[in-house]
Parts: sequence; structure tokens; C-alpha cells
Amino acid sequence: MATLQRNAQKLFYYARNAVRDIAPQALFRRRLAGLLDQARLSDGSVRARLNYYNRLQVAFAPSGGAVPVSRLPRGRSMYYYDLKEFARYFDPDLRIDLEFGDVVDVPAMPSIVKDRPIAGDNSNGVLFKLNKFRHFHMPADDVAFADKLPVAVWRGELNNPIGPCFWTLRAICPFAMSERPSRRQRRNIASLI
Repeated sequence: MATLQRNAQKLFYYARNAVRDIAPQALFRRRLAGLLDQARLSDGSVRARLNYYNRLQVAFAPSGGAVPVSRLPRGRSMYYYDLKEFARYFDPDLRIDLEFGDVVDVPAMPSIVKDRPIAGDNSNGVLFKLNKFRHFHMPADDVAFADKLPVAVWRGELNNPIGPCFWTLRAICPFAMSERPSRRQRRNIASLI
């Protein structure tokens, strides 16, 4: 449920990014070399994380459908702004293959994605923090993680008959599911955790 604070954060997000789009992009490109040096000099954990996100090992040419940094699609504005936050540091004519939305198959060409299949050779899916306002928002929580109950609550519908069996067999903690809880029931369940 949207709150006044969350709406204010979203407004600030869009305003900040609109100002970044208006600013001369050359200002960002001048800072690229220093930022790359900083990344090279960082500790091993940062390098390991970068190597996990980008598993590409060989050079490649972008596909014919790749878009220049200067013309990234704006249709999904949060995806656009999350990608543009870093893409603006590069040459505006640099071409990027990307797949916005949920990716269920590994892209045929190396592409920027927000998620990729876990198994197999998934190196063509270069992970990027897209739609981070939705997926990486951590609300304030006064309860320490160690003090939380070791349970999982499924608040959605399982539309596949195999789902409940999977959860029952794979659960490493108690699992609760309701056929279709009311809005009030969902709120009460979530507040217990």
C-alpha cells in the first residue's frame, strides 16, 4: 500500500533523475576514468560481485537491435532511469542490448537484464539493478533479523497445482498459505512476522 512517505520518495526519485537528464551528460563522462579506477582498486568482494553480475568472458559485438545510450527506451521509466544512472557515464553512441521486464530465458545476445535463470550458462544475462525502487526498497524495521520467526507466508495465489507440493517438500521452515485471504487477514498475517 502506498504511503505518503513512499509517494514522496517516488517524487524525489523522478525529480532527481529528470535533473540528471537535463544536466550536460559530458559532465558525467569526464568522471568515468576515476570511477573505473576506484572500482579496480576496491577489495576482492567488490570484484567478485561484479564478476557474478557480469559473467561474460569474451568480447562481442552488439546485435542489430541494440540501442544507443542516448536513445534508451523510456517506456518503463524506472527501468530507464535505473539504467541511465550508469549508462550516462559512457559514450552516447555506445550500443546496448537490453531486456526489460522478467527474463525467463537466457538472452541470445549479451544483454542487460534485471534477472536471469540461475542454472546453466547464463552469462548472456548481465545483471543490473533495474526497477530498484520497487525491488530493493527496504522498509524501516525495528525487529532484528535474528529475532524474527523462521516462517514463510505466501500472500499470493498459487495458480499451479504443483506449487503447494513444491513448497511443502522444499520448505526449510514452516509454511502458511490461505486460499484467498481477505485484505484484513493479509495485513494481520504480515504484521505477525
